[in-house]
Amino acid sequence: MSSRLMPVGAMVGVGLLLAVTIASAQQRPQPPAAAAVSREVAVFNPVDGRIRVLSCRAEGDHVARGEVACELDPAGLKERIAVEETEVHALQSGSQGARLAREAAAMELSEYREGRFNKELIEAEGTIKLAETDLMSAQDTLDWTRRMFDKGYVSMSEKLVKELAYKKSQLTLEAAQARRQELVKHSRDRTIRTLMAAVETRRERELSRQAALQRAEAGLKRLHDQVAACKVVAPIAGRVRYESPLGPGAVVRDGQVLFRIVPNEEPAGASR
Repeated sequence: MSSRLMPVGAMVGVGLLLAVTIASAQQRPQPPAAAAVSREVAVFNPVDGRIRVLSCRAEGDHVARGEVACELDPAGLKERIAVEETEVHALQSGSQGARLAREAAAMELSEYREGRFNKELIEAEGTIKLAETDLMSAQDTLDWTRRMFDKGYVSMSEKLVKELAYKKSQLTLEAAQARRQELVKHSRDRTIRTLMAAVETRRERELSRQAALQRAEAGLKRLHDQVAACKVVAPIAGRVRYESPLGPGAVVRDGQVLFRIVPNEEPAGASR
């Protein structure tokens, strides 16, 4: 029985020895080179599209944090900025014009509500008063003419002329009264609706112009930010390392790794 247990005991001993060996290897400090690689910081091309490299630090050069390590050519971006600035200026003028047009429409609506309608109403009532006075005068003249006609002092033609003048005065008064009624019942509401619609139309146009201007200004700001980003700086202090050769004239794409920074090695005993 003891002879059968001996191989099992040997296998258990070997397993324990192997486990201790693996644990010791895992706890052993990594070589300095491997630790430095794990702390490398990759720096990517921050500019949209493709762009040409103007200059870059040599492989192994030491750079301080915030120091320019690579410079990209901003010429194409600056050309786009000139075009975008012209468009922004045009949109600013259009937005200002749309705002002034909306303000003018709102002012016209306010003036109609507060003044013009009352002025038109007063004018209509004045026309009615004048027509009433003319009608009364025409009535008096016609009455006198008829009396004179009955007495033989006025001819039939003169009497007909005065009757026509009276009818004309009646029609003038009726037209003035109809004008006032139309102004109060229909024209005021219709005019206010028309003026309000004009205000809303111009407001929508103003908002549309403002939105277009904001988009253009945001695009222009991004282009300026991209020009500033052409000076690519080191995020930490360390040595420059390239995955593949990179020099002046090279064309890089957006998001491409430009270089890596290998951090400075800590002096011995610094962590103590």
